[in-house]
Amino acid sequence: MDYTPLIEKRRQRLEELETVIAEPDFFNDQKRASETMREHRRLKELMETWDSLNATEQQLADNQELAKTDDPELAELAAMEIPELEAALEKLRSDVQYSLLPRDTTEDRDAIIEIRAGTGGDEASLFAGDLLRMYQRFAEERGWRFEHLESSPSDVGGFKEVVCRIAGEEVFRFLKYEGGVHRVQRVPAHLYRHRGRHAGSGGSGHRNPPGGPPH
Repeated sequence: MDYTPLIEKRRQRLEELETVIAEPDFFNDQKRASETMREHRRLKELMETWDSLNATEQQLADNQELAKTDDPELAELAAMEIPELEAALEKLRSDVQYSLLPRDTTEDRDAIIEIRAGTGGDEASLFAGDLLRMYQRFAEERGWRFEHLESSPSDVGGFKEVVCRIAGEEVFRFLKYEGGVHRVQRVPAHLYRHRGRHAGSGGSGHRNPPGGPPH
């Protein structure tokens, strides 16, 4: 699909926003200024992604031509880079397509995450703790603010229940589909530690890791 017409419309909108931002009284209305700056930031990121996409397309085309040359060494080097360029191009196209999708008015809202240990006793509470740390790391990677609101710790270091708040850019857009019930499938933590010590003393050095991801 040719995204050029849509990109040009976004580019015109970006220019309009830059004119508005340059107005002397722009920050008099803080709410309007915040919304405008947020839209401006998204459009600027889209333009940067679009430029990267075009540059990667050109580089891929150049490498494909070089891979056909009579110079074996040059052709091999060019061919080796093609899979990486193709993967990067696929990612950039996906990012552009995602950025061009119509936006929901709720997507910039913060999110409340509730994690409750279900049936499974201690292991369920440990798994709840694992989920909490997973969300916290994800929030940190995206530059979001992670706030621990309330929790009910378990005796084994997990959580019977935990509630946290995640705030930042497009939080709800990324997290609105999170939910559901997960089944615990892992080696009990106390058993894992016991086997680890036993294996070490026996000289084998091998320990069975926890089970696979939740289903």
